[in-house]
Amino acid sequence: MTPETKGASGPRILVADDDRLVLSTLCAGLARAGYRVEAATSGADAVRACETNPPDLMVLDVDMPGMSGMDVARRVRENTDTPILLLTAYDDADLVQEAVAL
Repeated sequence: MTPETKGASGPRILVADDDRLVLSTLCAGLARAGYRVEAATSGADAVRACETNPPDLMVLDVDMPGMSGMDVARRVRENTDTPILLLTAYDDADLVQEAVAL
């Protein structure tokens, strides 16, 4: 996990993706747009970060090893109403319906 973006004053966004290039690109773009960004390289790290300091928004990769973005969303929903944006490259209607339900 990387530290929060320093100097930004906008809403805090937690981004979780196991692909470091995607994670870095998303975090850099959001930080340039003025958001405070925290990065997590796994679903478990994202859950821990959210439990310690809930963000204003979570952006989660659906397909991460161990704990998927869907698993993270389910866990987070147990304790918070933090908005969640799920990202995937898959074209699966059932997956989309499940994500919307979460």
